Amino acid sequence: MLDGKVTPEISLDKAFGQHFHALRKGNRISASYFDLRYYPGVGTIHFFPTNKKLIEQMNRLVGNHRRWLPPVTEQASSAFWEQYDHAEKYDKAFLSEVKKSFRQSLSYRIDPFWAIKYGGEEEQLLASEILTKAMASVLSQNGINPDELLADGWEACLPLDSQNESEQESLLSLEELTEIYVR
Repeated sequence: MLDGKVTPEISLDKAFGQHFHALRKGNRISASYFDLRYYPGVGTIHFFPTNKKLIEQMNRLVGNHRRWLPPVTEQASSAFWEQYDHAEKYDKAFLSEVKKSFRQSLSYRIDPFWAIKYGGEEEQLLASEILTKAMASVLSQNGINPDELLADGWEACLPLDSQNESEQESLLSLEELTEIYVR
């Protein structure tokens, strides 16, 4: 486990078993790493992480394993990690910046998120330009050079479709990683 324990004090199995009736009533119960709540009206169970540090470790483990993150922290600039650590804040600013582009571009209205996926070639190019400008603006406003590249080793962060089949087969699925983490 990520916190050095072999087994959690209160596993999800144990939490479900010991507090089944409380869960059925919609009460929130606690396990070692998650609070749980069943919503009877809609029939869903929600998991609420209780330790942000462990969730961050798991995110980095999965990110490294899936090659979404640089393999070694020193290979990425401090700006990369600044962007990574504040992704939610920057995402809100990015969406706001994209909305501004709608108001400023009165001659042609386009939903860049739709156009990237479904638009024609011209719409995709325009959408790409809008999104790239919005991201560059947000990063620049936060003192991050959007053109800064990773140092040596950036090849290790290539998308899965550019890796060979044997590398893809060796990657664990998210379900496998979750199973390892929850065990």
